[in-house]
Amino acid sequence: MRADLRKSGLKFSGEVLWGTHLCQFYQSRQDLIETLVPYFKQGLEDNEFCMWVTSAPLGVEDAKAALKEKVKNLDDYIKKGQIEILDYSQWYTKTGAFEADKVLEGWVKKEKQAIERGFDGLRLTGNTFWLEKKDWNSFINYEAIVDSVIGQHRMLVVCSYSLDRCQADEVIDVVNNHKFACIKRKGKWMFLESSERKKAEEVLRASEARYRLLAENLPQKIFIKDRNSVYIFCNKNYARDLKIRSEEIAGKTDYDFYPKELAEKYRADDKRVMESGKIEDIEEKYIQDGQERFVHTVKTPVRDEQGNVMGILGIFRDITERKLAEEALKESEERFRAIFDNANDVMLLAGVETKKFYTGNNTACQMLGYSLEEIKKLGVTDIHPKRDLPYVLGQFERQARREIGVAKDIPVKRKDGSVFYADVNSSLVTLTGRTYLLGIFRDITERKKIEETSRLVQLGGLVSAMAHEVNNPLMIISGNAQLCLMEEIQSDTVKNNLKIIVEECRRAKDIIQRLLKFSRLSKDEVKEVDINKSIEAMVSIVEHQFKLANIEIKRNYLETSPLISIDEQQMQEVFMNLINNAAEAMPNGGAITITTSLEGDFLRIDFKDTGCGMSEEVKKKALEPFFTTKEKGTGLGLSVCYGILKARNGEIKFESDLNKGATVTVLLPLKERG
Repeated sequence: MRADLRKSGLKFSGEVLWGTHLCQFYQSRQDLIETLVPYFKQGLEDNEFCMWVTSAPLGVEDAKAALKEKVKNLDDYIKKGQIEILDYSQWYTKTGAFEADKVLEGWVKKEKQAIERGFDGLRLTGNTFWLEKKDWNSFINYEAIVDSVIGQHRMLVVCSYSLDRCQADEVIDVVNNHKFACIKRKGKWMFLESSERKKAEEVLRASEARYRLLAENLPQKIFIKDRNSVYIFCNKNYARDLKIRSEEIAGKTDYDFYPKELAEKYRADDKRVMESGKIEDIEEKYIQDGQERFVHTVKTPVRDEQGNVMGILGIFRDITERKLAEEALKESEERFRAIFDNANDVMLLAGVETKKFYTGNNTACQMLGYSLEEIKKLGVTDIHPKRDLPYVLGQFERQARREIGVAKDIPVKRKDGSVFYADVNSSLVTLTGRTYLLGIFRDITERKKIEETSRLVQLGGLVSAMAHEVNNPLMIISGNAQLCLMEEIQSDTVKNNLKIIVEECRRAKDIIQRLLKFSRLSKDEVKEVDINKSIEAMVSIVEHQFKLANIEIKRNYLETSPLISIDEQQMQEVFMNLINNAAEAMPNGGAITITTSLEGDFLRIDFKDTGCGMSEEVKKKALEPFFTTKEKGTGLGLSVCYGILKARNGEIKFESDLNKGATVTVLLPLKERG
């Protein structure tokens, strides 16, 4: 094992030996940049393989950008494979959880590969910001193993810890597992050398400045007592609460600062921790200057080298503001819940990121048909028809970004599959520290029915009036033209023109009849119908005629056809129109295949032909009133079909290419919506 010195690149440490294990306490991303950029720059220049495992507040791209400012040819080093910059999830938790053994094996393997590739050794760092409290003990044990193993390898390691996320006992854990520690104080980096596995009492009793500095500058209030609950040390934050100077604490007890009852309680807590040898986490309330205060104290037994309990290390934190905030939040949540539960509109609370429901009110349960427990297992995608999800999710995202307040005409699917329409008003709500989108669903189904009825009534009145005004002169024109045809004095040209007049009058009358039909779409004749039989009735009317035109009609019906609630007469008009359109697309003969199937909450009916097909332009305009590709077509056939289907909450769509036939698909809901 080589023991030569390496340049660390760190101003406060200079040269170090292979196997050096350092830790850095930082408070900002700039602290990380100031330490780690020169550290890796030196390693790259000294032919070392470098690994930078990042975490918040300095991500992969940020680290790369900061390093590139100092190492202009960084891309060459990356291309050469001399440095890797990874997110912590690609290293520490790539299996989904932190596994100490695998991580340590990974470092050793990286060092071996680096040496085999001709590098002098491995220089690495890992930021622990990602570390959760539940993984702390496991990670500290891992660090202890690293500290004992690293001396046998050509490695330099800097471990970064966020000072804001470490309590005093955790700081001591960290320092004990590293040969050196650095911390920034008053804008200057300080370098602290640690004797391994020192106990807190030994550290603070010896008054070693480097550890006192560490404790003095932590935001927590820290104290140490001996086995008789006599104070040995406290930091400035703790002394400030006691209204003394920190150096005046030695030799005093809690009786010097607290009422007798409270002092006796603290002494009993100390005794219990020392006798059990276990850490205790205590949260309590007391009265100070007539005001209610809350404190959180962690008491840890301090042992000597033989494991005997020598006293207690305490980390004390005033949590009054947090407690008051929690109580205020609880009160506001209770008020919110009371309003929420008694609202007449459907109210649902969904996570902005997850789109999963946090809760719903009583009206939501009644309207959707789910229990509250069921709603909490659902998300936004579960209560809307699949075909409408792109629109619904788009509106949700816009509301979450506060681009819109109200999402209009949102279809909402109940548990039984039926659908109602709602306008959804929204606002962002913060509960338990998380942000949710509160959706208030105003049922507009009846309003839509009234609007649609009003529109049809107005249209129907207009068309009826027009029909009356136009039909009378048409009859006169047609009648007089026919009388003229009976005279024998006209030339052939005149007779032909008169025939055209009669034919066009007939066609105009047909258009008026179709307009009347288009304006009178309603649900007055709705009943349950066997769809197979309804289609077959139309096929039987035209089948003989189509055989003469060399057109074959093929059937592929569901064996058991579901009953559909429809106006059979109107729906048969749809079927007849689509069958005739398919036949007209095959003037030289061909085949029409009619297929029924189930698609989600819909019955699907496909009319497939082998005819001339449809261009993209035709498909876009096919449902527009008066658009036609036929020489004498009215342009109302498909418009009427579309109107009939829309009134039934159905759908019509086309799939076709020119000269490759066409498939027209009708979708009918299995259950009537709203």
